[in-house]
Amino acid sequence: MPLPTSTDLRIESFTKKGDASLNEDALIINDALQVYGVADGATSLTPYRNQEGFTGGYIAGKLVASSFERMNQDQSLEQIVLEANNILQEQMVTEGVDINDASALWSAACVVIRIHPYSIEYIQAGDCMLLCQYKDGSVRVLTHPQVAHVDQKTLDRIAGLRCQ
Repeated sequence: MPLPTSTDLRIESFTKKGDASLNEDALIINDALQVYGVADGATSLTPYRNQEGFTGGYIAGKLVASSFERMNQDQSLEQIVLEANNILQEQMVTEGVDINDASALWSAACVVIRIHPYSIEYIQAGDCMLLCQYKDGSVRVLTHPQVAHVDQKTLDRIAGLRCQ
């Protein structure tokens, strides 16, 4: 069965820059494979900016998004997440980031869907959420945050660093 055509679907996207100087979110749009999502880059606790002024979170979000945008039909969403993680680690090593120091690591949460004729496939990492709105207007939450248990530790660490 063929995939739904663009006239059968309504794909909308929106991002809004947070408090940081850069928008570390990256939209994932691969119309050819009907793969859509968002990557939410997270800046490390150890300050980092490359020569172009980009934070690690910005770089991570863009790397994850580009991995899904160049995927091929034979790859699974899980394969792409693992590939993106490897590329991200290689980029950190190239940039001289100490990958043995957890506070220096760049990261990105993501949620990505692939539309099939009668179903959707999805993958989630971190705190990006997937919701589904039905024709009748009702909304169903399909995922839950995967990092809620560590958020407070991170916030406490950031607050401690600001007080120094």
